[in-house]
Amino acid sequence: GGRRGRRGGMFSEVKYQARMHPLSSTSPAALFVQALPLVLLYPLRRVLTWITFVAYWIIIQRFSSLSRLQALLSALALERFTAGVLLPLVAVLAKWTVIGRYKAGAHQLWGSYYLRWWIVDQTLQVCGRGVFRHSGRSLIWYYRLLGAKIGRDVSIHPSARFAEHDLLTIGDGSAIDNVSVRAFTLGAGAMRLEPLTLGKSVTVAAKVALVPGMPVPDYSVLAPLSSSYDLPAPARTDLPPRLPPPGLPAGAGQCTMRFPAPGIGYRALGYAILLGVCLLEQLPVLLVLRAMVDSPWYIPHLSNVREVIVWFLTPQRIGYYLALRVVRAVVLPIVRLGACIAVKRLIIGKFTEGRRDRSEWNLFKHWLMASLLPGEALQDVGHLVGAHYEGMTLILRLLGAKVGERVYWPGSSFEGLVEYDLLEVGDDCVFGSRSIIRCADATHAARVTVCKGANVGDRCVLLPGSTVGVNAVLGSGGILQKGSVMAPGSMHVGSYRGRAVVLDEGDVAAADAPTLKPFGSAFYLGNAPYFVIPGWMHGLIGALARSWAVVHRALTLSLSLFATASLLGGVESPDFLGASRLALFVRFLLMFIVIQNAATVVAVGAAIVLKWGLMGRRTVGDHSWDRSPFCQRWQVYLASTVIIRHAYYGRGILEYLHGSAYLVWYFRALGCHIGRDVCLYPTGADPMMTEPDLVQIGDEACVDDASLIAHINSRGRFSLNRVVVGPGATLRAFSRLLSGAAMMPRATVLEHTLVLGGDVVDEDSIWQGWPGREIAKATPVQVQVPSDGGAVRDVGVKGEEIWATLPMRWLGRSRRRARATPSARWARLVQAGDGNAAQLDDIGWGREVR
Repeated sequence: GGRRGRRGGMFSEVKYQARMHPLSSTSPAALFVQALPLVLLYPLRRVLTWITFVAYWIIIQRFSSLSRLQALLSALALERFTAGVLLPLVAVLAKWTVIGRYKAGAHQLWGSYYLRWWIVDQTLQVCGRGVFRHSGRSLIWYYRLLGAKIGRDVSIHPSARFAEHDLLTIGDGSAIDNVSVRAFTLGAGAMRLEPLTLGKSVTVAAKVALVPGMPVPDYSVLAPLSSSYDLPAPARTDLPPRLPPPGLPAGAGQCTMRFPAPGIGYRALGYAILLGVCLLEQLPVLLVLRAMVDSPWYIPHLSNVREVIVWFLTPQRIGYYLALRVVRAVVLPIVRLGACIAVKRLIIGKFTEGRRDRSEWNLFKHWLMASLLPGEALQDVGHLVGAHYEGMTLILRLLGAKVGERVYWPGSSFEGLVEYDLLEVGDDCVFGSRSIIRCADATHAARVTVCKGANVGDRCVLLPGSTVGVNAVLGSGGILQKGSVMAPGSMHVGSYRGRAVVLDEGDVAAADAPTLKPFGSAFYLGNAPYFVIPGWMHGLIGALARSWAVVHRALTLSLSLFATASLLGGVESPDFLGASRLALFVRFLLMFIVIQNAATVVAVGAAIVLKWGLMGRRTVGDHSWDRSPFCQRWQVYLASTVIIRHAYYGRGILEYLHGSAYLVWYFRALGCHIGRDVCLYPTGADPMMTEPDLVQIGDEACVDDASLIAHINSRGRFSLNRVVVGPGATLRAFSRLLSGAAMMPRATVLEHTLVLGGDVVDEDSIWQGWPGREIAKATPVQVQVPSDGGAVRDVGVKGEEIWATLPMRWLGRSRRRARATPSARWARLVQAGDGNAAQLDDIGWGREVR
């Protein structure tokens, strides 16, 4: 069943899928379950970790000769280690208790199985991977505990996202970069789980979309900006198995997990340097603690929980507590940057072009810099100096890059940038977010050049030796292979067979054309009809916003302790002095839950108020820097609402609300037009919709980890257009609708698909590719799902009949036989006359039809 399309590879058959209608996203059960992570799990984790710290602190003071400051630092270290070991194991236990082993098939949205999958996924993220993430072997062991089948000698990037572990199989010798590896997808109005299998010695580079249900053959290489759909057609099964290619397969050198490491001696030296940088980074925190210890109000010894609570409520101590949080958020990133620049200049030195493995010392230089300060880590300090402005230019120059004037930098910095000396950026360049600039792969290092006036879009990949020509545009998801050169004024986009698609060949005259962009003209030359906020003020706004975020988070603890003492009449009352540890813990937990959730409501409310106060309602049109203050106000708004994105254990508030009605309500409050029972970002998104006012999503649409972007910044001109997702439409993971694109009812955009501005995905059409095109036309079929839920396994078409597997319990007791029967029967679905619905016809035995 289905149709087969070819586009540089083999698309698996697109099956005629039975469309499910979701249950209500606002049912009491759904609202209760999907409130638990933010309302209960996060507060519970924070209270338990604080209680653990206090217990260690008191015990160390009682039974050791350490000073109180030494005891405090020791207790903090022990608490971090204990939480790092126990919390991931608690999550493993919760996974096996709540959902057991994941089952392949389709499941109704907001049904029982979806809610159990959702709460387990959130629990795993709240608890984190703890100490297991620091070692490749321990990380694999952790994933195996969760049910994943992982072979020997497998290398996994620490930032790779694994989920639905029972359905994951990874063969011996495989290497996986910073990608998402999960068996979840959305389709035909349902949540679908399909096995994801990687064969032996498979290499998966960054920005690859792995598609559930599509096995990756042995020795395959998925290069950057590719997907499972780009794999060649399956080999014949009657032929001998493929033999491993000699050496490193073509393209495998772009996977960071294939990069060679120095010998153990050099690595020991590197770890010593990294430890020194870490200790130097913490020096401001130690100075604040030292000042607190030297204060006259400081109590040298605490012997029980009540004394700890009284000490935490000391007004001077609260001031130091908040100061510590601000120092960690604002000062430490700058200190670390300074230490990294010193190590780069004094120890590592300059990077040069040539073979990576030409000496052990050269391998060590690359390895140490990648561990010390990769490009993506610069965003921590970028928000404190103005991520897009001259502060970032100065930092990159100090690290060795050759950078021109009036450059607009991405807020996310550059993933993969390590050899800063090999990066050259000309005047008036504009960069989009979430791109990779790689000046060295597993074998060679070569200069990457972005010539003056060039525009590098979002999610692009620039490989060693590549050049973006003068005034050229590399559009969304574009890739430049090793040594490739874009002509002046040319325009490329996306990735097809490992090459960017050429939209405009460019011309020689573009090399001599003016390069000044609206941003440079307005921000640096002052040619704007409004007051332009200088870069240092953007940095100040960012620092103040981050300070507010950490203070907001820290105050909940102090307020909860104060409320706990107040419930017992104050810290000097007999009730407080005579209260048991259990009574204090229960009251503290309850108060923290109440106050923490009140703080969350305040933060979300502040973000909504700031949106309407600073941005108002967005409108379609040109909003370039030299014409409108829109971009400037947007940057201030993003900086001011950092608490929404990076508040609770590194997760934003919205990340606790993925795939829930609460997230839909939030975006509606920001102006988005969203229909009923829309499944929005169930596995997250980076970023979530950036201009919700201009996005329209119809009833029962499904949007996974996809991008709905209503702006475009081409050749420096920033404009806004509407984005439309029709009723019942589906955007799968790593798909993207550009400004001005639209999807009609029941349309589907598969993994790794770009819909360009102005394109329309027709009804029931299925698109794939970057840029995308239609590869199939789906026949809509609907199945009414009983309230008890269960899985539907779609099969295909036999003549005019559509067949699907339904759980036995759907067939009713009257259909069951006393003798042994299989767990499911084949149910025949006959299309209705209009082709848009189907009804269960006659239940009978059948067999799978493909």
